[in-house]
Amino acid sequence: MNPAQFEARNHQGRPTRRAGATNLLIMLAALLLSSLAHSEDTLTLLRLNAERGDVDAQYDLGMMHLTGVAGQINESEAAKWLQKAAEQEHDHAQRQYGRLLAEGRGVLKNEEEGMRWIQKSAEQNLASAQADLGIAYAKGVGVPMDEFTAVKWLTRAAEQNYAEAQNNLAVMYARGMGVAQDDAQAAKWYRLAAEGGVVSAQCDLGVRYTKGQGVEHNDEEAVKWLRKAAENNFARAQFNLGFMLASGRGGPKDEEQAVMWYRRAAEQGHREAQNNLGTMYGQGLGVPQDDVEAHIWLTVATANGVEMARDSLVFIEQRMTPEQKQKALILAAERLQQTQKHE
Repeated sequence: MNPAQFEARNHQGRPTRRAGATNLLIMLAALLLSSLAHSEDTLTLLRLNAERGDVDAQYDLGMMHLTGVAGQINESEAAKWLQKAAEQEHDHAQRQYGRLLAEGRGVLKNEEEGMRWIQKSAEQNLASAQADLGIAYAKGVGVPMDEFTAVKWLTRAAEQNYAEAQNNLAVMYARGMGVAQDDAQAAKWYRLAAEGGVVSAQCDLGVRYTKGQGVEHNDEEAVKWLRKAAENNFARAQFNLGFMLASGRGGPKDEEQAVMWYRRAAEQGHREAQNNLGTMYGQGLGVPQDDVEAHIWLTVATANGVEMARDSLVFIEQRMTPEQKQKALILAAERLQQTQKHE
């Protein structure tokens, strides 16, 4: 039985616009801490200011309807007030209204019009809008697909330390999309995104350290970054960390810990982790040897397309009784259904 090898897939904005005025975060906190009656008074005052044309009140009111603070979510009301603020050049409102249009939430879906509003916000140097626009150009959503333009907008957002843009820019460099393929640049932006808390970037940076891809090979650093992502329940990192621990790379060999991480990834539907967990049970590595559990996980992995799991099943079945096989198949069907819910 062969375990799956290391998975090598690589797959904030500006400050608030006014000083001294009540901003949205303060308003949200006030509403949450106040009584219902006081919240209603605050909303009434906010609505009056919005109706008088106060752009910040319009934005705050729109966001309250969008998030359901002090009441129910009302996306049509949110769109109404965000549009009013957007038309007064409120950068955050332009982005939020554009997103509602692009997604068809509270308004008739119109991706082109949504991207037009997001571009207005991006042109005001709002990093989150620049990141949105970069992804739209990369995918051709509401705008023509243009990877070069995608890189331009992602770079502008990334240079403002917007972590999600840094991660997506790293992907562009890693894949040579809209820019010359450059592992060093990819690693640079993955690191910044990882340090900014982007879990997938932490995983990708860890993988790069295992291979010396754009960085100097360093298994200890790999384990450090993979662990950060794994502890945030990122299945691909859990699988890769399990592989490192099972192999004794980046630290002492620890098959029990490897099984734990394989299991956590397998339960989220990660098919290579399902195969490796079945292999560990079949060989009694890190867990007591158990052909039924091995058969269960290998069957699940096979159903998810892992060819080597099918070969391992043939070997396992040679030492199982018909009753054990029947039990394993029944439990595998249940396990497959459970893991599919987490994908």
